[in-house]
Amino acid sequence: MNYRLVAKYLGHFLLALGLLMIPSAGWAVYFAEWRVLKAFVGSIGLSTAAGAGLAYWGKAAGGRLFQREALGLVGVSWLVAAALGALPYVFAGVLGPVDAYFECMSGFTTTGSTVLTDIEGTYKGILFWRSFTHWLGGMGIIVLFIAVLPYLGAGGKMLFRSESPGPDPRGLRPRIQDTAFILYVLYGGFTVLETIALMLAGMDLYDALCHTFGTLATGGFSTRQASIGAFDSVAVDLIIIFFMICAGGNFALYFAVLRRKWRAPWRDTEWRVYIGLLLIGTAAVTLNLMGVQHHSAIEDSACEVSGAMRKLTPAQRSAVEEVEAVYDSEIATLEAALGSPDEPGGAEGRAEALRERLAVLRAGRAEAWTAAANTRPYASFPEALHHAAFQVVSIMTTTGYCTADSDTWPYFSRMLLMIFMFIGASAGSTGGGIKVVRVIMLVKMAYRRLEHMFRPRTIRAIRISGQVIEDDTQQTVYAFFVLYVLWFAGGALFMSLLGLPFQTAATSVAATLNNIGPGLEAVGATMDYHLVPTVGKLFLALCMALGRLELFSILVLFAPAFWRKN
Repeated sequence: MNYRLVAKYLGHFLLALGLLMIPSAGWAVYFAEWRVLKAFVGSIGLSTAAGAGLAYWGKAAGGRLFQREALGLVGVSWLVAAALGALPYVFAGVLGPVDAYFECMSGFTTTGSTVLTDIEGTYKGILFWRSFTHWLGGMGIIVLFIAVLPYLGAGGKMLFRSESPGPDPRGLRPRIQDTAFILYVLYGGFTVLETIALMLAGMDLYDALCHTFGTLATGGFSTRQASIGAFDSVAVDLIIIFFMICAGGNFALYFAVLRRKWRAPWRDTEWRVYIGLLLIGTAAVTLNLMGVQHHSAIEDSACEVSGAMRKLTPAQRSAVEEVEAVYDSEIATLEAALGSPDEPGGAEGRAEALRERLAVLRAGRAEAWTAAANTRPYASFPEALHHAAFQVVSIMTTTGYCTADSDTWPYFSRMLLMIFMFIGASAGSTGGGIKVVRVIMLVKMAYRRLEHMFRPRTIRAIRISGQVIEDDTQQTVYAFFVLYVLWFAGGALFMSLLGLPFQTAATSVAATLNNIGPGLEAVGATMDYHLVPTVGKLFLALCMALGRLELFSILVLFAPAFWRKN
């Protein structure tokens, strides 16, 4: 390991990170938030000082970046970037060190999980930096580094491959700097278009920029506690749905379209499967929200035992409250008619009346739940389609925005959304998850193995979009999937050890490992992560980095052999 060379490039990266805080400081000036301005000045000073020190120490380093140095630089850069990016939160007094690190890692990795409990009450300059970290991390902070530094040479390709999502990241051009530049031009173009569209839909420039950053980076940070639902605008929702779909697709396909290869997306297997899953998922959730589901006694029992009545949708809750109001009135009448315990026979009469009241309450609760379960979450098809489409696209692209509390939806819809959490977006996108192309590969490899059981002499190559998938790529996908499952299972066990309920423990790891943001239950769409124990927040921050860099670039840092000299 060439430590001085890694230090030199890390120093240059930290210098750049300090300068990238300047726009957020500008918004602090605009909103007259002088404490926040001081926080950014101090953060910029520390970042540039740290960067200058590392660059000076490594200025005499010789050689070039090889695979080991590239992996080390990418992994360490993301971990250090979150630490320095957390400084404005700490200096402004918004969050403590651990919460600030969690929030900033969530921003850079485009996860969108938050510990803020009063977003509207937070400084505007801090919220802009929070969203801007999404935009920087969306296409990749190292890819941006490559695009503006011409002297990386062949080492730039190593850095690009270590950070870019997907099983086999390839360049759009022979020179990797040209590839990085093209990707950021596309990314910037989408940014301008969405910002203009959101402003035309009624947002001001500040909100439009913040939500554009969250959309195109598939991050999910909002300037509102209720996320996109706070704007209550169909136009805003449709714009964000469109750009979330774009952000979840492979940007190489958009480059092909710009080169007038109009059919390139539809000739790509991953794109067709990606769009197909979004359409099927939207249709299934829409029908489920309209009441297409089987009602079972187990559901009634689960509601009674777990107290899940609090998770009813507004329509269901209204049905329950109407029935409960009737029983409350009858109970009040009964209590008024009761005699005093001091009167002869009063105690016996009161006891009998209380037994009757208990029976009424039990019968009323069962009837109320039956009525609620048979109530459609959304009264009209357009309303159900609107919310279903938004949530399905938001979860599969790993954005995490919401227009409704999906944690109150029927079990089928929640289960389908959880499956989409794991599938994720396309390779070459800004989204997280396993990636659609990996799922396609795994299915094809599993089928080939199944076919081999009854046709052992058949040799069949695995092809995707007409290209043969090499054995080395297949083995990498296998390794990724095994590590992914093991980390998820171990992580869920670890979080449950901290006292988190089953759904919260499992979905908190799933949401952070897949860079989605909201999970279910205590970390659901309308909740946050502030109650997670400190060690749990640090672990989930690590999960975010693992998910964004697709495991390998972070896990190698924990291998002792990685740091030894050749």
